Amino acid sequence: WNIGVYFSLRFQEIAGALDSSLMVAGLVPIQGNFQDLTLKQSVSLLECLRSCWKDDVLVLSCSDKFLRLSLQLLSRYSNWLSAGLAARKAGNAGSKPGSEWAISAIPDDLIYIIHDVNCIVAEVSGDYVGHILELLSSCSAEVVDLVKQSILQGGNSLKDLVPSVMNSIIEMLVEKSVEDLRQLKGITATYRMTNKPLPVRHSPYVSAVLRPLKAFLDGERAATYLTREIRNDLLHGAAFEITGCYHELAADLVSVAR
Repeated sequence: WNIGVYFSLRFQEIAGALDSSLMVAGLVPIQGNFQDLTLKQSVSLLECLRSCWKDDVLVLSCSDKFLRLSLQLLSRYSNWLSAGLAARKAGNAGSKPGSEWAISAIPDDLIYIIHDVNCIVAEVSGDYVGHILELLSSCSAEVVDLVKQSILQGGNSLKDLVPSVMNSIIEMLVEKSVEDLRQLKGITATYRMTNKPLPVRHSPYVSAVLRPLKAFLDGERAATYLTREIRNDLLHGAAFEITGCYHELAADLVSVAR
């Protein structure tokens, strides 16, 4: 039988399964537990990666092709993620098919992305690459090392997207907080040309400005799926941006009052 045709059919089957899951308009949480993953899109990636090296799929003489397919699957998932984040930043869901999920996503949804990416990277860099190297143990040490490095690089490329996901979360939280900060502009109007006494309590917006950030970090999903390090990075990043916005608005207010 024709090995080239066989691989072509397997390629269409495996790559097509991942593509189908990534073309869904929204993130799809899964029911139950699958390797600690939370989204159907992530589960599909891991299943497709494993399919490449199953005993009833792999033909050793085509191992180079299945390796390339594995790397293409990782790249496809990375591109899906980066395209979605770019579409969200641009506010344009129609920029690329499969980006719609990011437009409708809320901060809690992106927690799933961060968690799943870290789980996938850990699996790819651990048991997954170990299984592949075991299957290719008859190859030269040089070949085995090249295979290992290519798989690890694919995982690292995916992990490099985590900061971008975190930045998207920060941007969303800052947008919500700035809505309350706009009340700052009403201070001069409240006290100009009136006999109101000097304030003895803070303005209402003060207690509300960090509320979206606190609600996010205190939420069950953040507590369950985010590491303390990531939570701290999100806290510091969002607080820095929010206080920066406050500084700008306050400086403008003082300038106008003068």
